[in-house]
Amino acid sequence: MAKQLGMEIDDPTLAECLSEMDFDYNWDEAIAQERVFKKKGEKRYFFSKRKFDLLKSIDSKKQQTTTSAEKKCKQAPALPSSSSSKVEIKLENPEHFQCKKSVEVLNSSEAKVQGQLGIMERLSSQLEAFGTTDALAKRSDIEGGLKALRAEHKAALKLVAGFKFVPKDAEKCIDYKSSVEGAIRDLSAHLDAAQLLTKKGRLWLEAMAPAEEQ
Repeated sequence: MAKQLGMEIDDPTLAECLSEMDFDYNWDEAIAQERVFKKKGEKRYFFSKRKFDLLKSIDSKKQQTTTSAEKKCKQAPALPSSSSSKVEIKLENPEHFQCKKSVEVLNSSEAKVQGQLGIMERLSSQLEAFGTTDALAKRSDIEGGLKALRAEHKAALKLVAGFKFVPKDAEKCIDYKSSVEGAIRDLSAHLDAAQLLTKKGRLWLEAMAPAEEQ
């Protein structure tokens, strides 16, 4: 990611840029390296062209401001070293800001789960309509996956809705962020399992469709 942003890994600005970027935990488990990242709970950063252009614009403005300031300093009379001062600009409530970013990722994951629930509910109805013993057994698997996914979905909705009531206290924000990131991992794992169940159910229906038509 540092290379994509044109920065060195030890560049102090890198952390600031990453904090502005969206992330999730949806690594591709078909790739060995990404499977390791997912097991370790590593964040997968991504950004839109608009946000990337915005970061470049901010960096460009910083450089222009720095150049202008340097020119003014050269023109101004020198001051004794004892009179120099260092001004630091800090982000207000950084813990609350980071917590908000995590909630946004969870909200995005929740939307994907909502779509998957609809797919599984339709598949369950199709299997029930098929009516054979095997079809009903497959439907039972789908219903089990639906139940688990609904529970995680409900917990995610509760966390997203509860964020507005989180006090802007560093310790409480850190605790809430930890809960949200845990929910993101759990939701991702249940979504993967649900998608696998759906794939198996659909393949079974497709295989049985010719026999149904005879």
